[in-house]
Amino acid sequence: MIVAAYVLPHGGLALDPSHTEFTSSTDQQLAQSLHDSLILSSQDVAEQNPDIIFLSTPHGFLDVDRFLVYLNHKAAGLASPDNCKDAKNGSVDLSITLAAKESLDLVQHLKKSHKVSGISVFGPPAGSSSPQIRLSADQSFDQTAMPLRWGEVIPLYFIPKMQDRRTIILSHPSRRYDHPETMIPELLHLGRSLFLQLDRLKERVVVIISADLAHTHQKDGPYGYSPSAQAFDDAIGEWLQTLEPAPLLETAATYVNEALSCGYTGLVLLHGMLSEDGLRTWKPNLLINAHPTYYGMAIASMKRSFN
Repeated sequence: MIVAAYVLPHGGLALDPSHTEFTSSTDQQLAQSLHDSLILSSQDVAEQNPDIIFLSTPHGFLDVDRFLVYLNHKAAGLASPDNCKDAKNGSVDLSITLAAKESLDLVQHLKKSHKVSGISVFGPPAGSSSPQIRLSADQSFDQTAMPLRWGEVIPLYFIPKMQDRRTIILSHPSRRYDHPETMIPELLHLGRSLFLQLDRLKERVVVIISADLAHTHQKDGPYGYSPSAQAFDDAIGEWLQTLEPAPLLETAATYVNEALSCGYTGLVLLHGMLSEDGLRTWKPNLLINAHPTYYGMAIASMKRSFN
């Protein structure tokens, strides 16, 4: 049963803004607010008491064409703050348990009508009848972890008691980089199907969309400046406040190619999920929408009403 959904950033600035030199005190305050809001939202996630977290990531393992569901038992990795000069001491690490059986069941259902597949690394999928790897004769089966990076670690890192929860991870295909607006019908359809499958689970499920917004806010940033950046982020902010379709599916779609948002496909996927239960069922709350540096980030929640 899905109880809530969240949009959380994966930018290293939200992880720890202390390594960045800002051009103004306003930008520094915005960065600190993003960090504080991420911690606050992470605590709110824990208060929903989820047994399973479903995480959509744009920066995981990428197939050219298909969405991938992670099928290992465990996953682990690290992430670093922006501009951290001492990655060894400045990085954070995360180890999580994956909901292996539920992930495999999800693939079996979704692959019939969607471009969805599963992926395992270093061995067969969890629960497979294939022989598992043994490191030596006196060791149990190897629980080799699926590698994680910033797109997964940062949205999950501050959530309390992650060791007591299991996670389903869905990564988006690399074709999202080219005209993601053409994927809108597909994403809405997949989102609806995901909602139906996840909502059937007896466990409490929280959905997290790992997403950053426009990456073209500053001329001296790695992607340059585009006037579409602010227009895109404003449209996403309006959607996160209202859940009205037009700002996301029409306005933001016209700007996304120049704004360069890695999170857009995940947000559209989420809209499909929320729509399946009826948008009036969800109460949106936007905590912050800001760009202290060249890329924008937003933090928001959608709580489900069961009345």
